[in-house]
Order: sequence, then structure tokens, then C-alpha cells
Amino acid sequence: MEFRFELPDGYSYQDVLALMRVLIRKRKIGRWVRLLSRIFLISAGCILLWISCSQWNRVREGQVLLLAAMIVGILGVAAGVFVYSAHVAAWLSWRMQAKDKGRTCICLDDSVLTEESKKGTEIRPYSAFQEAYLYKKYWILFQNNYHAKILPQTAMTTGNPENFPAFWVEKTGMSIKTIR
Repeated sequence: MEFRFELPDGYSYQDVLALMRVLIRKRKIGRWVRLLSRIFLISAGCILLWISCSQWNRVREGQVLLLAAMIVGILGVAAGVFVYSAHVAAWLSWRMQAKDKGRTCICLDDSVLTEESKKGTEIRPYSAFQEAYLYKKYWILFQNNYHAKILPQTAMTTGNPENFPAFWVEKTGMSIKTIR
């Protein structure tokens, strides 16, 4: 049995965004730390902005200090909104790694997973994978916390999507976990 996925332009931003959402959801503690960090940065930034803006006309000396507080407040709000966003992380990851791959073909056969792109050919035995997730219309196959294969169901050209979970269990002994 064989499954083939054809990505004419490589991974899209939406594919990488799905990966980022799975990464966030699979780490229970990381999700809460991320949320609390965002709340803290945005709150602290807003408080610094409010204090520096409200005291601007009252203080004759020390406006440099208020200006510094204003800049730190703006940076805190921006970091809370943008840095910890799954969209920004997906965009950065896509720009750095997935954008220039070109046409990508991922093939799962009886013994290995093979990925061919203009960057080269990568062959992975099924024993190299640690876990697998189903998120919306994607299968995300993790090799470790930093490397994963994204398999969009819409890109499947050979094989039947209903048979893929059974094939994966047969080859790896791992079930595919569902994330909503």
C-alpha cells in the first residue's frame, strides 16, 4: 500500500499554521504559559503607556524617563500581540524553511517515508517518528519537537484518506491523536 502527497508549491502558509496550532495545543503547560505571557506583556505595556501618557504634561524634568517608559510599553504590547501569535510564528517558519522548497512530493510506502523537493530527497524510516496528530484536514507526523511532516489530506494523490490511520498504526504501532 502506498500514499502519495503532491504539494505543487511546497508547504503553504496555511499548512505551517496548522502545524503551529498543533504544537500549541499538544503542550498543555506551554499553552498556559504562552497565554499568561501574552496577558502579562499586554497588561504591563498598557500600564506603562497609561502612566507615561498621563504624566507627560505634569513632569517638567524627567521626560526622558517617561519617553523610555512609553517605548517599553509599546514594545510590551507589540510583543504580547505579535511575538506569541501562532500566525506570526507560522509566517516566520514558512519564510525561513518551507517557502523555497518548490514542488514537494511525500510518499509513504511499505518501509519508509520519502520527501522529494528541490532542496533534495529525505528518507525517514517509520521508527523515526514519535507521534502523529489529525488536525482538521491535516496529518502532522512528528519526528521530535522541532521536526514534523505536514500531510494535507487535500494533497493526497495516491491512496484513500480513510485507510491512512490504519496504515500508520500498522507501520508505527502508534495511533493518530485527534486535536480540535
